Amino acid sequence: MAGYYSLVIRDLAIESASKLANYGAPSQREYLLQRLQLSLPELAQFKVYEQKGGELTQMTVQYWLPGMGLVKEPVGQISVQAATERI
Repeated sequence: MAGYYSLVIRDLAIESASKLANYGAPSQREYLLQRLQLSLPELAQFKVYEQKGGELTQMTVQYWLPGMGLVKEPVGQISVQAATERI
C-alpha cells in the first residue's frame, strides 16, 4: 500500500506544482490538501508545503498513517519540482 500512496501523492503534487509554476498563479496548497483528503481518506494527516522561487516551484507533502500511537515523525515525504514560467 505504501507504493500506492506514494504514486497518488506524487501525481497530485506534480499537478499542483505545475499549476503553481504558471505566471501569477495563486497558492495551490489548499487545493492539494483537498485532493489528498478526497483521494486518500485512509491516511491520518497531511502537511503540504509550497515554495515558489525564481526558477523552480516546489511542493512537499508529508503524511502519517492512522493508529501509529506515539510516533510523531511522518511516515513518508514526497517533494516535486516544476520549472517556473516566465513572461
